[in-house]
Amino acid sequence: MDIQYFKDSKHNYLIMKTEVSEENLFQYKMLENNKINGLLPFTLRNMDECYYLYYEIDSRQSLKNRYDRKKMSYEKLMNFFKDLVQTARNLGDYLLDPCHIIISPEGVFEELSSGRFSFIYDPGHEETADEAFMESIMEYADMEDERGAKLIYKLLDSIYDGSGIDFAFLENVIAEEKEEQQVSFIIDEVPSDNFPKRNDLDFDDDEDLDDDDDEKIQEKKIKIKLPISGHFLMAMLFAIVAGILVYLRHAYILTYEESILDIAVFMVSIMMSLTCFLIQLRKNDKAFIRKKKDDNNEDDEDREIEPQITTYKEKEQTPKKTKNNPAPYIRNEAPIPEDDDGEETVLLTMDFGERAHKLYAEEGSELNNIDLGSLPVIVGKLHSCSDVIISDKSVSRMHAKIYKPDKGEDTVWIQDLNSTNGTYINGKRLMPNEEAPLKEDDEVSFGKCVYAFR
Repeated sequence: MDIQYFKDSKHNYLIMKTEVSEENLFQYKMLENNKINGLLPFTLRNMDECYYLYYEIDSRQSLKNRYDRKKMSYEKLMNFFKDLVQTARNLGDYLLDPCHIIISPEGVFEELSSGRFSFIYDPGHEETADEAFMESIMEYADMEDERGAKLIYKLLDSIYDGSGIDFAFLENVIAEEKEEQQVSFIIDEVPSDNFPKRNDLDFDDDEDLDDDDDEKIQEKKIKIKLPISGHFLMAMLFAIVAGILVYLRHAYILTYEESILDIAVFMVSIMMSLTCFLIQLRKNDKAFIRKKKDDNNEDDEDREIEPQITTYKEKEQTPKKTKNNPAPYIRNEAPIPEDDDGEETVLLTMDFGERAHKLYAEEGSELNNIDLGSLPVIVGKLHSCSDVIISDKSVSRMHAKIYKPDKGEDTVWIQDLNSTNGTYINGKRLMPNEEAPLKEDDEVSFGKCVYAFR
């Protein structure tokens, strides 16, 4: 199955070449004009007297990319086969043969937001899903899960005759699995006979526990604090009185006695206002110093006190306490390391191939560097699917994959995973699922997030 990928301004496409004849042309037109749930939407295009199917995959991920590292659980396998049976049923409503569904790890896509699986349908494709597909599914399924392994082996035994998947048999298997799940759920809900009944329980202990809990409950006292302290309010009040006196002196004609009284009260108000203001500043300084001391005390308490071990030899060298020297100074000399005559200085090489690479974020950005010491690495913003999380709107849920094709090979490769805003190398955009090697000082961009490969 020859698959190509293409990206335009709106969609990511999976492209397949097909054989269109007069017998199956109406099937293509029916599929193109009717939206069938479970199938990828597509358009039939004729170029150079050849027909191509353009399937819109957009940001969906194939089974190969999605479960290359994190394997499919039993629940995921059940969802996959349920969607496959439902898609076959939807095709039957349009009198289309479900055996033309192309079931392969590269042709089955999962929508990350909903977890629904979508399939490729080609009326010109005559091959049916055989044991090779089930064996390939085993590579992406969690075979350590006993239920998942049992389900795969059961379906694998049913298609060894080469007739392909029997959708009726698959539907019966799914129904049986549902019944087993319901029975196991009911068994889990039934209490054990060894579980003590309520009449056998000692309620006196419960009452004691309730009393202890009541004693531990304390009322929270809310300390109401004014946003402005009392001294500051007094300072403002005296300042207002001084302002009123100035206004009276300029607005009215005062007698000699009234003028003397006005000046005296004005001076007292100014002095009181300044005094209250200085007291408030002093209180703030004391509070700041007290808080700083408390923080230092907390740091001192957090430090571990290391015991001082004094050897017998140090005790002999310790000066005795005398009348003239009440607190003798003890000098602890550091041990002198012995010379290592056998070691030689090693010359460091500048071979970049022997060290782990990194993607260094652009200067001035808030992005973190990406360590490539352990490959493969999936870059994206969905925590359940990605190894490196980039919280940026321009980055897709699963954006790109960085890997080495062979363990012994030092070349690092990058693959775009149907990202919406694209993966760029030195300004050149990769096509969906396109792979490319990375070189020293290459500029790698995930959407608008720029990195340097070194």
